[in-house]
Amino acid sequence: MKFKAALFLGGMAPFSIGQGKAGVVPGGRPRKTEAKQQFTSEGNSPSMSRNIPTINTRRLTLRAMRAEDFGRFAEIWAMPEVVTHISGKPRPKSQSWDAFLRNAGHWQITGFGQWAIEVHRQHQMAGQTGFFFGSRGLGDDFDPFPEAGWVLEPGSQGQGLGLEAVQAAHDWFDRVIAGRTVCMITPDNTGSLRIAREVGYVPLREAEFGGDKVQLMTRKGPVG
Repeated sequence: MKFKAALFLGGMAPFSIGQGKAGVVPGGRPRKTEAKQQFTSEGNSPSMSRNIPTINTRRLTLRAMRAEDFGRFAEIWAMPEVVTHISGKPRPKSQSWDAFLRNAGHWQITGFGQWAIEVHRQHQMAGQTGFFFGSRGLGDDFDPFPEAGWVLEPGSQGQGLGLEAVQAAHDWFDRVIAGRTVCMITPDNTGSLRIAREVGYVPLREAEFGGDKVQLMTRKGPVG
């Protein structure tokens, strides 16, 4: 399944989600502004020291990826069932290592990234969800905006956990960063298309990426 500012996160404490939207516990209220990829080499990018927030839902914890997660991360991305709607090819371990490090750096550079998804009472990650700048070369209506993404290992699919994780991530984004996000999904990935619609994405246009037809989608985020 496919998943994807110059903003301050500071020392945010963990927060929890009930039936409504996610809420940040006391610890500072970052100024909301639309996130776009605008960083340069002239020293105007955000601070390189950040704490990644932890999000708790009824059945899941979204948390920072840790060094000991890499074995499971690489295992998930080597599963044919996971990549069938992404690249179609299991990732070699070296490519997974690059992606694992890139996510850690993305949090530090941009103030957002992807979380490990951990099912309560389990002790290893079941997937990932969050946001990133993909720089895919798909145009100015897509590339400058944070891209949402989500991946779940096969044993955790079909239980509503994907939607629960993706909704929690977007609740956080809406409260802390806000603004437009995008995502890219293959037309036959019906599960991810359903999740995208549930959290507010609408079709943007069709495109081609990596030789495959994809549906580009966009989400405006909260009003006000």
